[in-house]
Amino acid sequence: MIDLFMNYKEICKELGINYYRSRPAKNGKKICSICEQTKPLVKFCKNQKYSKVDGHHAWCKQCTNEINENRDIQAKFARPPWFSENHNKQITALRNKAGFLEKITGEKHSICHIEPIQHCLTCGLDIPINMYVDTQANNAKNSNWFVSYHQLPDGTIKHIDLSSEFIFEAYAFNERFNRERNVEYRERSIAS
Repeated sequence: MIDLFMNYKEICKELGINYYRSRPAKNGKKICSICEQTKPLVKFCKNQKYSKVDGHHAWCKQCTNEINENRDIQAKFARPPWFSENHNKQITALRNKAGFLEKITGEKHSICHIEPIQHCLTCGLDIPINMYVDTQANNAKNSNWFVSYHQLPDGTIKHIDLSSEFIFEAYAFNERFNRERNVEYRERSIAS
């Protein structure tokens, strides 16, 4: 039961609503859901489609740029050095297949990665063998899902028990590794 003396954040928690996403802008200012700083609406991108409350994204432009930059850097590292023009042609063929299926079915299709490129436990490669064509609805539903089992050479399947401690340690290690790798990549790109 909701108590009238609860603050707005507690009421949202009680109702199961994301507090940061549901806060409307007041006095031309909004709180970013990433950095949690109050900023003027000019610092947020407009988006009528997803934000019905005030017509702006939940993230400020600075946080959005940082997230996009990190994703781009990670995507560059997902391409192995042995990636060839033949692989590029296979990816183009997959894109064409997605477009063809979209025209036939009328439903949007996209290229999905079997092993996700951005995940706390793994970094899949951006190569054709790690890709398949699926509907955008299924791709969004799978999100950043990672299979927690492994097929052994003899054909048997072994389930990997991922305890929460292990996942947290792996996530912390991956965050440190990505930070170091991003700094190293930036230094290399500045030097060249």
